[in-house]
Amino acid sequence: GDQCRIANRMGRVEDITLRSVRLRTPEQSLVSVPAGVLAQAGIENFATRQKFLIQVILPLRYSTSAVQLRLILEGIRALLDGNQMIEKETCRIRLVNFGAQAIELELVAYVLTTNELEFMAVREDLFLEVATIVDAEGTGFAQPTQVLLTNGKPDADAVGQVTSVHGSDRRQ
Repeated sequence: GDQCRIANRMGRVEDITLRSVRLRTPEQSLVSVPAGVLAQAGIENFATRQKFLIQVILPLRYSTSAVQLRLILEGIRALLDGNQMIEKETCRIRLVNFGAQAIELELVAYVLTTNELEFMAVREDLFLEVATIVDAEGTGFAQPTQVLLTNGKPDADAVGQVTSVHGSDRRQ
């Protein structure tokens, strides 16, 4: 019944024999992992987990001012500190990079639950509250952008437009 990852396959253990372990995958297929593979594979047992990790990069627009950044960081720190489901000793929110497309904040926190559904609900609420804090400070999350250069100068028609490329689907 334990949730495990064995040999890069994830699932619930349904049966253990001398020859193999059978896992029921999230797709509901049954995978048999031979004993020989078990002897050489890394086995990760999620049933012994006492908490879940949230680790995410929050990309903010470059138009975000230093004052806004400080207020956002303070607001998220207060949010983390006030949430009883978050482990206080290890949680953090920090400005970590001025990336190619965004100012990057890193949020790291452990959610104190062993229940995956409860973890997902806490994470969702936390992300919604973070979005509210960012909105309240008058900025937003960065969008991937692309500037077109013509002869080393920005294309006057393209400045301010966002170009998104997905496979053969091109939008401007």
